[in-house]
Amino acid sequence: MEKTNGKCFWCGKESLPVAMKNHVLKTHCKEGDEPCYLFLAEGIGLGTPYHYWVLADVAKGKSLSTIDTFLRNIWLECCGHLSQFKTASGGAVGKARKITDVEPGDRLFFEYDFGSTTIVRITFLAETVRLKQQHSVRILARNNQPIIKCKSCGKEAAFVCCGCGGMYDEMFFCDDCMEEHDCKYKSELPITNSPRCGECGYCGELDIFGFAPEAMRAYYHFDLVIAERDALKKKQS
Repeated sequence: MEKTNGKCFWCGKESLPVAMKNHVLKTHCKEGDEPCYLFLAEGIGLGTPYHYWVLADVAKGKSLSTIDTFLRNIWLECCGHLSQFKTASGGAVGKARKITDVEPGDRLFFEYDFGSTTIVRITFLAETVRLKQQHSVRILARNNQPIIKCKSCGKEAAFVCCGCGGMYDEMFFCDDCMEEHDCKYKSELPITNSPRCGECGYCGELDIFGFAPEAMRAYYHFDLVIAERDALKKKQS
């Protein structure tokens, strides 16, 4: 598995996930009074060695179903498949379980779709705080989109041929080569920044979490949150 760099969504710093964890803990998880857990979600994509990862925090008062919804939106949702959480030993964990029940270092596995299953490993890293958020889960950092090469011409690939799904290194094509590709079961899907890429009917329509600081600030109403905090401090003083 090839580790992939990612970007901090709040300041643009780029690093591997371990260094990114240290960065966000030091820089972006110290202000506010809403208790949270910082967690790392990791997955491996079909037919590639690429490591997909997301660092995010979740309000402690929420349940695992909140993380279920977040993972579906950013990485997984295609056809409304069933999903479940499991422990490392395979025991089922109910989605109603509260985030307050976990401890730093706890690890769960999330399975989406019990046919062509995508598995995500979730590690709860640390207890943190943040300014009060409208959204229960706040993304802090994410891996960069891996550059996958077209198997025919070597240019950057844009599609996965699902008919070649068992051939791994021969399943990725650029626009032109996809048109020329002759496969008995030819069926293409777009390449996405997700471990679900190439599975079932996944196209990433719900994934709005690309690296765009202005858009993320607006999505999380960050400027409004800061203004409300400053107004409260001024009133209290």
